[in-house]
Amino acid sequence: MSLEQDRAPVAPAARRGPTRTRRSTFFAGGARVQEYGLVAVLLFEILLWALVSPSFFTATNLINIARAAAAIGIMAVGMLFVILTAGIDLSVGASVSLIGMVTASMVAAWDNALLALVVSLAAGALIGFVNGAIVAKFRVPALIVTLGTMYIATSGAQLWNNGGPLPMRNETLRALGSFYVGPIPVPVIVWALVVLGGWWVLSQTTFGRHVNAVGGGFEAAQLTGIRIDRILTCVYVISGVLAALASLLYVGRLATASPLTGAGLELQVIASVVVGGASLFGGRGNIRDTVVGVLILTVLQNGLNLVGVSGFWQTMSLGIALLVAVLLSPEAALRTRLLSLFRKGSS
Repeated sequence: MSLEQDRAPVAPAARRGPTRTRRSTFFAGGARVQEYGLVAVLLFEILLWALVSPSFFTATNLINIARAAAAIGIMAVGMLFVILTAGIDLSVGASVSLIGMVTASMVAAWDNALLALVVSLAAGALIGFVNGAIVAKFRVPALIVTLGTMYIATSGAQLWNNGGPLPMRNETLRALGSFYVGPIPVPVIVWALVVLGGWWVLSQTTFGRHVNAVGGGFEAAQLTGIRIDRILTCVYVISGVLAALASLLYVGRLATASPLTGAGLELQVIASVVVGGASLFGGRGNIRDTVVGVLILTVLQNGLNLVGVSGFWQTMSLGIALLVAVLLSPEAALRTRLLSLFRKGSS
C-alpha cells in the first residue's frame, strides 16, 4: 500500500512533462513568428495593394515609395538612438523646417553647396546638443525639453522669412534630393548609407553597447562605468544631424524651403520606430526592424493614396497602426493577458 502511494504521484508528473515540453516549443516558435512578424505585415500590405490597385507595382510608384520612405527613414535611425536610451525627440520636424530655411538663405547669399551642407549639419548638431545637454545635465524629461526646442525651431522657421518660402537654386543641393544614380534616387542611397552606419554603430561599437545599456537602466549603466551624460548628449546630436540631412533632401527635392516642410514629421518618425518594435521605455530596438517599420507606414499611406482615401483617413490609419503596435509590445497589458489566457487554456 505504501509502495503504491509512493508511485501514485509519479504518473501525473510524467504526464505533465511532455505537455511542458510542447508548450515551451510552441512559445519558442512564437518568438520566431514575432521576430519575422513585421516582415509578414509588410508583405501582406504589398500583396493587398497589388491586388487592389494595378498601378501599385509600377516602376513610378515603387520609386515614389522609396523616395517617401528615405527622408523619414533617415530621421528614424536618429530617433532609434534616442528611444533606445528611453528618450524622445519631438524637435526633428521643426528642425527640418528651420534648417531648410537656413540652407536656402546661405545658398542665396554665397551659392556654395559645401558651405551650406556643413553649416546645415552643424545647425542640426547644435539643436541636438542643446536637447541632449539639458536632458543629461539637469535630468529634465526629454519630452519637455524637445517640446520646448520644437516650439523654438518652429517659430524660428516662421520668423526667418516672415512666414514665406525661399527658393533653392543650387543645382548640387537639388541633385541631392531629386537626382538618380541609375534607376535609384539619391535619397534612397543616402538612406541606405545611414542605415548601414547606424547598424554598425549599434551592433559593432562600444558606444552602441553603451546606448543599449543606458536604456536598460541608468543606475545599472552608471555602476558599470558608463558616462551616461555623454551617451545621452551624443544620441540627441545624432538625431539632430540626421534631421538636418533629411532637411537637405527635402529642400533639394522640392527646390523650395518652407516653414511648413517639417510640420508633423516628428510624429511619423516616432510612429515608424515604435511600429518597428522599439520600446519607449528604452533598451529594445534595432535598425532592421526600424527600416521595416518605416516601410510599413509608407506603403500604407501610398496604398491609401492609390485607392483615393482622403488624408484625414490616412492620418487616422497611422494612429490605429501605432496603437496596435503599442498594444502588441511586450510592455502592454494586452499581450500579457492574452498569453495568460492561452496558458490557462492549454493547461
